[in-house]
This record gives sequence, C-alpha cells and structure tokens, in this order.
Amino acid sequence: MTVHDLFVVEHLEWFSRVFSAWYQWSMPRLVKWVAYILATSEYTRQRVMERYKLPEEKIVLCRFAHNEQFAPASDEKVERFRSEQGLPERYLLSIESIEPRKNLATLAAAWKQTELAGRASS
Repeated sequence: MTVHDLFVVEHLEWFSRVFSAWYQWSMPRLVKWVAYILATSEYTRQRVMERYKLPEEKIVLCRFAHNEQFAPASDEKVERFRSEQGLPERYLLSIESIEPRKNLATLAAAWKQTELAGRASS
C-alpha cells in the first residue's frame, strides 16, 4: 500500500463527508492488514507510524523521482530549453490540482515577492 499523505484523515474539512468517512473507516483497517506501507516522504512515514501505532519496519520510505534522470539539469541545458520554449529568465511551473489544500494563493504571493525582490536588486 502506498501512502502519499494523511490529509484526508487529518483535514476532513478539505474533502466531502462521504470521502472523509470512507478513509476514516478504511485506513486503520488497511494499514493493519497490508504487509508493508510505502511512504513517499519521511514526514508521511512518521505521521503514519504515530497515527496508527505501527512498527517502524512496516513502513518503507520510497521517495518519488529517485533517479538520475530527475537530477537538476546543467545551466546550458536549462538555457537551451528556456530559449526553445520562449520562457523568460525567471518563471514558475506548478503542476497541481486547484484545491484549497494546495494553497496556490500563497504560492502566487511568494512568487510575486521574489519577482519584486529580483527587480529591486537589479
């Protein structure tokens, strides 16, 4: 079983009542029943252990994109891609769903601050 986060059981207000109720009922049963749990971050691993009182060895850390092809590209490669795509020197790419829990308003505000700070220092 893979667990990405515990938002659906820790932030009931972000989801429909039926969806939250299903997870509230099923998660405790599933985590006890499966042989192993893959957690996609150390934070999630710790939260699952604490919330469901599971032994450390039952939860395996399995980070996303743990492969050399996902390492940062060289400056030259980035510049070539930017030029080919017509991207400005500074840009923001966020691949998200539009949900309150993604907090995109804060992301946009932070980006605006960095843009203003970047202009002030140039």
